[in-house]
Amino acid sequence: WLASTPGRESIHDALSKVSDKAWATAQCVVAVAESYEQQRVVIVHGLRETEKHAAGKRRSGVRDEKEDDAESDGKKAPPPPPTTWSWWHRVRLVLLAQLDRLDTLHAID
Repeated sequence: WLASTPGRESIHDALSKVSDKAWATAQCVVAVAESYEQQRVVIVHGLRETEKHAAGKRRSGVRDEKEDDAESDGKKAPPPPPTTWSWWHRVRLVLLAQLDRLDTLHAID
C-alpha cells in the first residue's frame, strides 16, 4: 500500500487485506491520489470502515417507548447517557470533511 498509488486497485490488493483496520483507515485519511476518482474511492473506503466500527458506539437520540410511557405517567424519564465519541467517530468526521471538500473542488473545476 505504501509503495503504490492510492486507488481502487491498491485498496483491493493491499489495504482491504490489512488486519489492523484502524491503520488502514488512517491511511485513507492521509493518502493523496492522482485523480478525483481515485481520491474519492480511497475516502469512501475509509468511510465504510468507520461506519462498521462506529455503529452502535453512541446513542442515536431516538426516544423509545419506555421513555414515552414514563413521561405520560407523570414520571420524569432518566437522562440519556452522555454521548461518547470514539476515535472512529472523529476519523469519520475528518473523512466526511475531506469528501465534501473534494466534491466541491471537483464541481468548481
